[in-house]
Amino acid sequence: MYISVCDTTQSPEAHSYPSLPASTTGATAYVLTQLQSTDKAGVAWGERIESNSALRGFFTASAVGGALVGTMVVLQVESWLGRRRELLLASSLYMVGGLVEFGSSFVSSDVGLVICLIGRWVYGGGIAFAMHAAPAYLAEMSPPSIRGLLVAAKEGMIVLGILLAQIAGFCFQDSVGGWRWTFFLSVPLAALMGMGMLRLPPSARWLALQGRWEEAEASLRFFMKAGVGLAMEEIKASVVVEDARLLEGGEDGGGAGGRNNSSSSSNSSNSSSSNGNKAKTHTAET
Repeated sequence: MYISVCDTTQSPEAHSYPSLPASTTGATAYVLTQLQSTDKAGVAWGERIESNSALRGFFTASAVGGALVGTMVVLQVESWLGRRRELLLASSLYMVGGLVEFGSSFVSSDVGLVICLIGRWVYGGGIAFAMHAAPAYLAEMSPPSIRGLLVAAKEGMIVLGILLAQIAGFCFQDSVGGWRWTFFLSVPLAALMGMGMLRLPPSARWLALQGRWEEAEASLRFFMKAGVGLAMEEIKASVVVEDARLLEGGEDGGGAGGRNNSSSSSNSSNSSSSNGNKAKTHTAET
């Protein structure tokens, strides 16, 4: 579900001509074309975009800029948030960004342009969180027998999202202010994504890194009918390696992050209930 939303209104490379291939334009090409038309824009600030090529470029790149900023934020908070909450936050950013973009169409002054750009930056932040968390969640939670299939399906759904964006832009291209609905379509899709994630458990590996082993096993059982024990052994082995790496980093420069308690890193794979890990249970994922 995340995958459709991720590229519904953002494209890797946007142009002013909707006749270009769907795989490279997405919805932004249609939106820019409408905003540059005095008959179809529906807002006075469309003239700003039409007359300023630099502004058109900034408008196109704004979602990517938001993703860049969001990526820097993700790297600081991902170990605290966990994959599930990252995806819930991504869906929230998608919805807020889409609603702000939609709302900007009702402000005809230049303020509307500023509002729309803010919405696109917020939306880009959602892209950062989703693109970071979704592959990791799939890798950490899917049964090995279908893991490759799910990763491939994720990529396929991203392409489907671009196609849906192209279809939406085409359907609204002749409507005055139709670009607002192209942006708005990300909102219900993001809501579906959020509701779907609310029904899923946190990542088992993330729970293990917090020392919550019983919850990690229960999380795996949500998806797996067999092989839970083997999966838990793999997670334990990876946690031991992670602890050793963080301990070594802490000894070299004190950069062991949130798991630098030496008592949680000096034990073997049976150290899952150590006090160092228990001290971090306040980061519990809701």
